[in-house]
Amino acid sequence: MPLHTSTGAAYARIEGIGASLPSRVVDNTEMCTYIDSTDEWIQQRTGIRERRVAAADQASSDLALIACQRALEIALATMMRMLVSVDDAEHLFRARRQQEIVTSDLVTHDREHGA
Repeated sequence: MPLHTSTGAAYARIEGIGASLPSRVVDNTEMCTYIDSTDEWIQQRTGIRERRVAAADQASSDLALIACQRALEIALATMMRMLVSVDDAEHLFRARRQQEIVTSDLVTHDREHGA
């Protein structure tokens, strides 16, 4: 089934994304202490300069949880801005509608009273 995009209410949207990396960085110099290679050789053939390594007690699900929390924080902030925008737009619409009613009533009143 092809993926279609829309901005309609019936469609889902991604409102936030999150990422998390292990804090330990292993560069090629350190990697070469474990294997028989050089920084230049690794970079030329793979383009890799450094990699992240999780701590022994850190599971990928731990990183996933942090990433999910960050995504939800962004999505919540986006949703709050949307709610404020909708609320502001609703207030604006009400104010304009009230102005139209008042203006209409004044025009009707003037016509009825010969003004």
